[in-house]
Amino acid sequence: MRSAFTGSVKHAGLRLNPAKSATLTLAPSRRNRKMKVTREIYTCKGEEIPALDVASLWTYLGVGFAGGRIGEFDANTFATALGRISSAR
Repeated sequence: MRSAFTGSVKHAGLRLNPAKSATLTLAPSRRNRKMKVTREIYTCKGEEIPALDVASLWTYLGVGFAGGRIGEFDANTFATALGRISSAR
């Protein structure tokens, strides 16, 4: 069965690549009105997509993240990374 997300991606002219994907699932924590990371497992095209957690190291649009925080940058690198995220649509 095709998910709404997969259908939306296809409608936008894009296609998913499970080998280049990872998931980060956030769920509301009822106790303290914050978000928490859960280890949900998703599949795409029959392949399991790796789930990230708060200790994972990952990159989004060239910006490195470590444990949910942006990695260390000098001022020029940070400005470039911020520009990449701001211009992504």
